[in-house]
Amino acid sequence: MKLMHLSDLHLGKRVNGFSMIDDQKYILNQIIEIAEREQPAAVLIAGDIYDKPLPPEDAVRLFDSFISRLKRLGTKVIAISGNHDSAERIAFGNKIMNESGVYMAPVYNGDVEPVVLRDEFGDVKVWMLPFIKPVNVKLCFPEEADGIKTYTDALRVAVSHIWQQSGGEGQRAGDQNAGGEGQRAGDQNAGGEGQRAGDQNAGGEGQRAGDQNAGGEGQRAGDQNAGGEGQRAGSRNVLVTHQFVTGAARSDSEEKTVGGTDNVDADVFDGFDYVALGHIHGPQKIMRPEVRYCGTPLKYSFSEVSHEKSVTMVELGDKGGLTGSGLDAGQPAGGRSEVTEAGGLTSGGAEKASLVTITTIPLKPLRDMREIKGTFAELTDPKFYGGAVAGKADALSDLRDCYLRVILTDEEDVPYAITKLRQIYPNIMILEYDNARTRASGEFGDGAGEEEKKPGEIFEEFFEKQNGKEMNEEQQKIIDDAIASVWEVRA
Repeated sequence: MKLMHLSDLHLGKRVNGFSMIDDQKYILNQIIEIAEREQPAAVLIAGDIYDKPLPPEDAVRLFDSFISRLKRLGTKVIAISGNHDSAERIAFGNKIMNESGVYMAPVYNGDVEPVVLRDEFGDVKVWMLPFIKPVNVKLCFPEEADGIKTYTDALRVAVSHIWQQSGGEGQRAGDQNAGGEGQRAGDQNAGGEGQRAGDQNAGGEGQRAGDQNAGGEGQRAGDQNAGGEGQRAGSRNVLVTHQFVTGAARSDSEEKTVGGTDNVDADVFDGFDYVALGHIHGPQKIMRPEVRYCGTPLKYSFSEVSHEKSVTMVELGDKGGLTGSGLDAGQPAGGRSEVTEAGGLTSGGAEKASLVTITTIPLKPLRDMREIKGTFAELTDPKFYGGAVAGKADALSDLRDCYLRVILTDEEDVPYAITKLRQIYPNIMILEYDNARTRASGEFGDGAGEEEKKPGEIFEEFFEKQNGKEMNEEQQKIIDDAIASVWEVRA
């Protein structure tokens, strides 16, 4: 089964005062063309559909047109809300739209129902888990609230309830969240008598009488999604979610939480055959190739200048045909084409069958995002803007089409510099100076490393710089209490 993975469309976004709506229309047209060519069974949109909870009208019309065109291709749409979206607005009308093959995630209430897709190998269950905070999970599962202190705790509880709903069939051997009598042999929490006969990891000849998961010829009795004698035992499970997973490389255009309090450990997602992540704007894998951020379809900050934007295509093969424990150990299956962070492909090179194959298809923007640097005289010299720039032979028209960050190295400010430069480069977003004066005036630094510091440490540094002395014990206690109170409300 072929799936298209998208995220972080941020429809309606403005970057440095420039509306991106025309660029977004252009790139969504490209994605439609790719969908028409690739014919995915479904398009997964992993959150941040819009840039604001209350999006502008042209953004809503653009998304409406996009999903309507996908439906005319016969492609299902499965979308969740991200931290920039209003979960309630994204969920509006979802029950009616479900009937037409457009699945918009409901507001999280602890009860996650899968969208079940089918191919010749059986079921693919797509679980929609929108952006959630610890407080959301605590409200749904008050009996487990005391154990939910972090985002990782919250996601672990939410995922464990997904597995309970699935009957444990998607869990891998050794999964800490596994439970129930349908567990596979080798699961740390599983007992011998609950093993299923015929499970690749299980021993024994016959199925245990009365096992709810047991049934004839590889099919589970009572499985609501089971049908057809050729169906394989054990569905393939795909999770679509929007969180910051520990270890991901971030960009300036993402919403950040100081101190890294929103981090989620990647092992929370063990057991899923593919995890379609949203939130991070650069395409990358996390721990294993099947836990993946597809990235944004457009560059939304100058920290993304080097990004190669793309569409991620995922093909799910025959889960029942796999042998060995490579997947259960969180390692790439033999023969898989693994997508690297740069979007290239490397071959797994082994002989075993591949469950998941991941490829990327490049996207070409209406206007690229570039940086140019030099003196005012250099940047306005036709030999510069009409010839080689940063090692590339760019014509004037190419740079005129780009969104630019211009860095002037003149020691003295140039009067009306941006007005004069825009006569050559009309899409300048940012004009900055890099000279002795600006380098010396960076009193507060660039904020590098702030995400790794605790909120209290950041405030201590700020207080000391503002007042020329350290906080006393009483002041420290006031700040600690205030931070604890804020974090309790946010959690």
